[in-house]
Amino acid sequence: MSRWRVLTSYLLPSLDNNTPAEQRRDQAIHAGAQLICQAFEPWARGTDNARLQNLVSIMKRASEFGVTLFSQPAMFEWQWQAQGRAMQRDGLQMVVMPGLDKTTDQEAQPLASPLHLLEPSMASPGVLSR
Repeated sequence: MSRWRVLTSYLLPSLDNNTPAEQRRDQAIHAGAQLICQAFEPWARGTDNARLQNLVSIMKRASEFGVTLFSQPAMFEWQWQAQGRAMQRDGLQMVVMPGLDKTTDQEAQPLASPLHLLEPSMASPGVLSR
């Protein structure tokens, strides 16, 4: 699986210099961002275009990061569970940005314990009290 991911990423078309692959990715991201903005429009404060452009930018960065993770020989897992001091209200934990753990080494051998690259970010207490 490790070698397959690395070889597959090598065969992916480059997303530089406005290639057709980049254009298709950007169209899909823009369409998805528009749907999200439309879904949350009733709760929006104003109707500026900056919200859509910020969301497009975030989604492009997430796409690039996903390709980068996919092309690595090591395996990674998203952590949606809070560890340590979790923010809770009525037993509810809210993770707003998942953590990232590396679970295998560069030779695709399991690590004795996962390497925590990013800790999950929790919602602020005010969000859970509403």
